[in-house]
Amino acid sequence: MLQKQIFVVNFSRKENKMKCHIGLNQLNSRERQGLKKEMKRIIDAGQEDAGSRLQHLWVIAMLQAGLSPKTINRVAAILPMVCKRFAEYKTSQLADAWMKREIEGKGIVLPEPKDSTM
Repeated sequence: MLQKQIFVVNFSRKENKMKCHIGLNQLNSRERQGLKKEMKRIIDAGQEDAGSRLQHLWVIAMLQAGLSPKTINRVAAILPMVCKRFAEYKTSQLADAWMKREIEGKGIVLPEPKDSTM
């Protein structure tokens, strides 16, 4: 029942705040598709930002643990290959199991992702 749904957007940054309530029955099909594409773009950009911040945190942790910049650059060079392999496993719903096996197989214990739908 698309006509009864309300599309809600909440965007909050330090200086910019946006709240938007749009009755989907007020939009035609083309406008809804455009809105969905834009929201996907915004969400994807937020996820990329979060991923970049996480990488920066890991680099700082590696530096503070005494790893050399040369070693960290080697890790950064390998990351795209690891991401590609992750994407391959993700398509067959095995990504979390693959990561867990790789990490725990080397004796490293990390918390498991809460959303294990990969």
